Amino acid sequence: MALTKIREGGVDAGIVGLVPLSVTTVTSNAANVTFDNLPTTYDNFMIVVNAHPETDNVSLYGRFLNTSGAEITDNTYGWYVDQEGTPVSTNNLSYLRFSGTIGAANYEGVRLQTTLLGRNYVAGTTDSRPPSFVGTTILGNNGGNTSGGSHVAGLDESHQQAIRGFNFYFSSGNIAAGQFRLYGVTNP
Repeated sequence: MALTKIREGGVDAGIVGLVPLSVTTVTSNAANVTFDNLPTTYDNFMIVVNAHPETDNVSLYGRFLNTSGAEITDNTYGWYVDQEGTPVSTNNLSYLRFSGTIGAANYEGVRLQTTLLGRNYVAGTTDSRPPSFVGTTILGNNGGNTSGGSHVAGLDESHQQAIRGFNFYFSSGNIAAGQFRLYGVTNP
């Protein structure tokens, strides 16, 4: 496959590209990281996360924000996580799940690359995909061991709605440190 140079000063029409939108760096304990008021220029976003939990035995969770900016906390989410060939899935929960359980005492953190699809859900239109995340997760510890997997998480089909943002948090305790990068995805 040949690589081509991206034109300086922007992305050429017809080329899929990532536009940096926001970086949030956590240097001391934070309950969550929120991306609100997503630009309407983009329907799809890529999020890259490198986060370290305050405590062990937790998973990385998230929630969407409705068009008023409030967390969607009803039992409207469904998710599937496959960590090292061990799938876990469920529906009708009040949160999104992105990782398996983090349990090793020398746990280093979670690295996540995910894409948000269908942000501007409108029933009965060509943009009728429910908001959902699709991506990969890597868990690592200080001993050099890694564990990887995939995730699909979103609003279940009976509760589809437009969103204006989302947040990430651990199932228990705070985010001790980390960096969260948000990109807009341009389509040809």
